[in-house]
Amino acid sequence: MRIDAFTTVDTTFGQYWKRDAKYDKSIIATFYRIKVETDCVANVANCFGRLTNIQMNGITILSGENLHLTFVPAEAPDTEAKLIHHGISEYLDLIAISCDNKVIIATPNFELPTNLSEKLLTEIGDYLFTVVVASKDSISQTVKIILHWTGDWRTVHLSQIKTD
Repeated sequence: MRIDAFTTVDTTFGQYWKRDAKYDKSIIATFYRIKVETDCVANVANCFGRLTNIQMNGITILSGENLHLTFVPAEAPDTEAKLIHHGISEYLDLIAISCDNKVIIATPNFELPTNLSEKLLTEIGDYLFTVVVASKDSISQTVKIILHWTGDWRTVHLSQIKTD
């Protein structure tokens, strides 16, 4: 498998639905995604992504949770177990940043475990995300992405740390 993170040039604007006990509402957000491809001739079945670690300014703020991430489109039945075809890119959502400056981890239905604070990504600083993309048919690949969070969605910057 081969994975590459998108930077701000390659983001997509879209809507996501935030579930609420009383009603559903749509919020405009910018999605930051990871491009996943296979470099094998054969297809890679049941590919999945996990957010395994977040650090802020060098301090670990999330570890050991292995949060499930969703492939695009998140509503599809294969969003957590994607078939990666040779020559066709698939995209794994990492985060969405709303126009009111909320950073949302792209878990199924945007839900986080109850032990994680809703203020997880509210402080200004540099956040290092570690994502593992895996499948039973291939070797796991790790991508590290830095979110340079300024508190304003219009000036945010993401960069990928190349790992070998």
